Amino acid sequence: MTGGFRADKKFRINKKVLIFLRRHLSKAIIEIKQVITEVMMGIRDFIKGQLIDVIEFTTDNKDILAHKFDDKGKQIMMGAQLTVRPGQRVVFINEGEIADIFDDGRYELSTSNMPILTKIKSWKYGFESPFKVDIYFVSVDEKIGQPWGTPSKIAVKDPDFGMLRIGANGYYNYKIEDPGTFIVKLVGTDREYTVDECRTHLNGQFTNSFTDFFGEAKKTLFEAYANIQEFSEDVYGDVHPKFTQFGLSLISFDLREIRVPEVVETAMDERASVAALGGMDMYQRKTLTDATAEAAVNMSQRDGGSGIAGMGMEVATGMSMGSMMGGMMGSMMGGNNGQQPQQP
Repeated sequence: MTGGFRADKKFRINKKVLIFLRRHLSKAIIEIKQVITEVMMGIRDFIKGQLIDVIEFTTDNKDILAHKFDDKGKQIMMGAQLTVRPGQRVVFINEGEIADIFDDGRYELSTSNMPILTKIKSWKYGFESPFKVDIYFVSVDEKIGQPWGTPSKIAVKDPDFGMLRIGANGYYNYKIEDPGTFIVKLVGTDREYTVDECRTHLNGQFTNSFTDFFGEAKKTLFEAYANIQEFSEDVYGDVHPKFTQFGLSLISFDLREIRVPEVVETAMDERASVAALGGMDMYQRKTLTDATAEAAVNMSQRDGGSGIAGMGMEVATGMSMGSMMGGMMGSMMGGNNGQQPQQP
């Protein structure tokens, strides 16, 4: 009996110990699991903090053409959310090489929507590791009313007037057509590229074209001055391909003014009058008529005039001046040969 009692007592004690241990071990296990979970979440948050999971760029500054996304030295996690807003394009660049370009929309980055980068980096389908790439946000909205003007008066050679110093100004509209080419040709490694920086480069294209039209005798100054809209179209046609090579599209160009010396402007106005009147013969007749009328007015207003003889002197002087002016205009209308028109 004694032995059996002791064994039964020992069993009851062991059972209590097991119950005690089970109860407290279960609690300890739960607490350990919670600690492990918290540690794992901390590790995950730390790793996530070292990766980029949201890529976007917003600004109210309309003068920014290109902006490099600041990755703060972090890698991009596969599955990161890329947001491209209307009027934007996003360019991925891998070690200086243009990769994928994204239109406006929302993207969850994966090998399926980054085919060029996937090929460059030789990723396998379903690749999940973080990666690093340069990201540029590019504004593709039309840039309206960009001012252009010659930086100073430029020297040109004209067949009618010889060497002259002239100036011009106008406006143009353009937009970025090929973001990748634009980044490579103009932006380079700049973190930001603005309308003002681009304008400095583009305005030089217009100035060169404007000068070349006269230097290569494509246009005379009078032809450009007399039909400024047509000349605008000529300059547009010449400059448009130059914009294309920078990833840009020149939408329009409007030449507003050509500035010439006053004496040249007067001569061109007179030449325009000749053309409007139908040629030199009509111009000389009008000049003579105007001179005669002016002489008659002068005689009528002169006190103690010299009568018919004095009027004859006035008319003769007017005719002489009209003939001289007609001869000068005839030389100009004759073009490069400078010949006077034959008298009938």
